[in-house]
Amino acid sequence: MTGELDPGARLLEDSSGLTRALAGQFDGPFFYRYGRPGEL
Repeated sequence: MTGELDPGARLLEDSSGLTRALAGQFDGPFFYRYGRPGEL
């Protein structure tokens, strides 16, 4: 999909994948504390 998304959308997609990768490495509390502020 190279060149099909504008840089902003591609960056957002990449960062979303990175967030999921980090969430897989860390346990729930870390992800929910920093990934969903105000939920706890």
